[in-house]
Amino acid sequence: MEGYMKIVLATGFICMMLQPLFALETTWIGSNDKWEDPDNWSNGVPEAGDTAYISGNVQVEILMGIQAEVRLIKISDGAVLIVRDEAELQIDGGGSDGIELEDDYSTLRVEGEVHLFDCGMEGLRASDSSEIIIAGFLRVEDCNSGIQLTDGAHLQNEGDIQILLTSTGMSLAGSSFENLGLIVIDTTNRGITLISKSMGLNASSINISNCSIGGISIRHQGSFINSGQVSIDQARYFGVETYGMVNNSGTITIDNVGNAGQQGKAFNIDSFACCDTVYLGVLINTGSIEIGFCQGDCVYLDNSTSLQNSGLVQMTNCTRRGNVIKARSNFLIESSGEITQGINGEEGLLVEEEAILQVDPGGLLNIN
Repeated sequence: MEGYMKIVLATGFICMMLQPLFALETTWIGSNDKWEDPDNWSNGVPEAGDTAYISGNVQVEILMGIQAEVRLIKISDGAVLIVRDEAELQIDGGGSDGIELEDDYSTLRVEGEVHLFDCGMEGLRASDSSEIIIAGFLRVEDCNSGIQLTDGAHLQNEGDIQILLTSTGMSLAGSSFENLGLIVIDTTNRGITLISKSMGLNASSINISNCSIGGISIRHQGSFINSGQVSIDQARYFGVETYGMVNNSGTITIDNVGNAGQQGKAFNIDSFACCDTVYLGVLINTGSIEIGFCQGDCVYLDNSTSLQNSGLVQMTNCTRRGNVIKARSNFLIESSGEITQGINGEEGLLVEEEAILQVDPGGLLNIN
């Protein structure tokens, strides 16, 4: 029996060692044409475990009824990959990245379905003014970062994006996204991070849940503009954190921030100094902000930050571990709308240093 086990283990080890030898690298050599034609590839149509390279002024289409499967796709030099309606592309990264877009105007368009699993760094990465257009369904699961955009890349979602079990759901640096469909991010450290003048526009629905750090983080002159619906549930440290700007004319709902060991903040509006530059957090609300159970401060303002409200800010169940609004050091609350609380926190409005509180005659500030 012992000898048999040794043979089995040795055979399994050999198979593991040989597996990468059967993985191929194949490069697109065709013109505008269909994915499944082997004449378009230098080493045959890519299969599971293979790496596919697409570059140049070409348009590659995965057509209706085709189910393509690879390990990694690299798109560069302005190439276009289209996954047509009722087509499917599955990528099992095996610890590598999933899809990489580089160089100006490289494009991924999804009309059917794309599934990315087990990508060691990024499930979907785009840089250098590349563009991702989701008109169908995109699922990213068990990757370090679900979607990473840098250096002018842009994501437009008109369909359905699901990002699960990642360190960061969406990470943007010097880039942008626009959501006209549905984005769901679940079980992650950070939901969405916007830095270096990145911009996020939401005109539809974003649902973020189960964040071990926080939901949306805006830094270094980043901005998030919401005219749709944003829901953040179960975040440990913050719901929305901004050293940039949040402009809400839609609805933002934040529930269950913090836990017994961590007094989280629903809105953490703060400032940040770096390299002789100071970034100030601003929250502009003309829509509706609803904050549910929060273990810490419902709204925290620090160091020359501001809350400008002409809509509704409604806070309920801020526990006695925190305050409804806590403000330090020259903050500004400017309200011509309504700011109201339900169950009291430790303090309604706690002001620790010099501050400016401006409530227009038509406004309502109902916190105590």
